[in-house]
Amino acid sequence: MSFISLNTPTLSASIDDMKDFLSFVYTHEPLLKRYGAIKIVPPTNFKDIFENNRIKLRSPSTIQHVKQLNQDDLIYSVTTVPCVGKTKPSQLSSVNETAFWLSLSQSNNQQQMSSVSTISGKSLKQVYPIDFDIHQLPRRSLLRFCNNNLLRQFVPSLVRTHGPRAIFPLASARQRLFTFNYHHEGGVRYWYIVPASQRAALERVYQQQTNSICLDHGRILIDPSIFDKYKIRYYRLTQRPDEIVILAAGALSQSFTDDASWSETIDFALPSWLDDGHANAQTSCSCRSNITSFPTIIDTNIFTPALIQRYISTNLCIIIDDKSSSNIG
Repeated sequence: MSFISLNTPTLSASIDDMKDFLSFVYTHEPLLKRYGAIKIVPPTNFKDIFENNRIKLRSPSTIQHVKQLNQDDLIYSVTTVPCVGKTKPSQLSSVNETAFWLSLSQSNNQQQMSSVSTISGKSLKQVYPIDFDIHQLPRRSLLRFCNNNLLRQFVPSLVRTHGPRAIFPLASARQRLFTFNYHHEGGVRYWYIVPASQRAALERVYQQQTNSICLDHGRILIDPSIFDKYKIRYYRLTQRPDEIVILAAGALSQSFTDDASWSETIDFALPSWLDDGHANAQTSCSCRSNITSFPTIIDTNIFTPALIQRYISTNLCIIIDDKSSSNIG
């Protein structure tokens, strides 16, 4: 298997960049749109301090099952099922990127993976010497103009992977918003990003293979060799502790971890979410996936051109900081 893709850009952020974080992201939107994601390395004094009494999570009550959909292409379904009785997930060894995909491709049967626990509205206590608060990202973004009942739905989600080979299937954010993801501690997370410009091409390929599950539901995993085979442009990203990943509006991503980890994620909106048509691209689903509940749809009619322009001029002050640097590989 050969990876012919490039890595997404890595940006180094200064203390001032973190204080005005959304302006920093807005400044680098050309990169973000092109690659579908960027990695941000915050300053060294941007660290979280875990609570002494860390959130207690019991042993996972669910496990992930991965099964190849057909024999011709390496596309897998990912289902989360409860542990039956006293059955516990098997202990998996840490795995590197190449070995992970090879182990999937060489198995003809359903494989059992580690579990992922997501706790909405929970956050690890953070003490920063700078003005940054993950809880405030939606309220400082365009979402601030939503009604309070809807805005209260945008809270951080604490994500715990319980061991190696925990999978985050291919998906996009709610209503294709931007996503902030901070890696607190633990194993390396390997990401594969399909920018919004490649979504239509990927959908055509996927529909030729199976039409039972749509791309946005987080139920499939695609071997990168499939992207290479069908000339779908994608990018890779390796996230380690204390690094931030920003996913662009409309981007698709999938990932896995090489060990147990803690991370935290939240969605937000910038003007291109509306300008590029992501907000209204899909507000309903007609696929046959067994998913019955969807989040409240954001009414985009409230975002008038005058309102957006006022938000840009008053909230997105563009200041180019020479201390910020990027590395594109």
